[in-house]
Amino acid sequence: MSRKVKAEGSSLLGIVNSPSNSLNTTSLIRVYDPVNRIDMVYGYGTFDFSDPMFLPKFIQRDLMYFLDVDQYPQFKYVYEYFQRSFYEQVFDLDSAQNQRIFDFLENNMRPENRFYLYDFFFDNLRPESET
Repeated sequence: MSRKVKAEGSSLLGIVNSPSNSLNTTSLIRVYDPVNRIDMVYGYGTFDFSDPMFLPKFIQRDLMYFLDVDQYPQFKYVYEYFQRSFYEQVFDLDSAQNQRIFDFLENNMRPENRFYLYDFFFDNLRPESET
């Protein structure tokens, strides 16, 4: 299914959540298009605490993270309910750039693309000069 994000009255917003991260999502992108009634938040860095092998997989650096998506009103409700702050940054993108990002996110939500390995220790703890 392919959807278009309108150029007029639409924007993509990056959302950076607060540093203490009990909701387990690290990078969020909001897609807002009031013309087409799209207001979604895509979250990278989600993982499943209920997996009985969560801790061994995490320690062995074999934990599969995934991209999740939610409607913005539900996302906002959860953050407000848990008294968590988040910050939005509006990107100055043209309609073609908006569409490419939206298509990229939708492609990453496909079952075959949604899950990925992320080395928490290596990627989060290495010195900035090595990134």
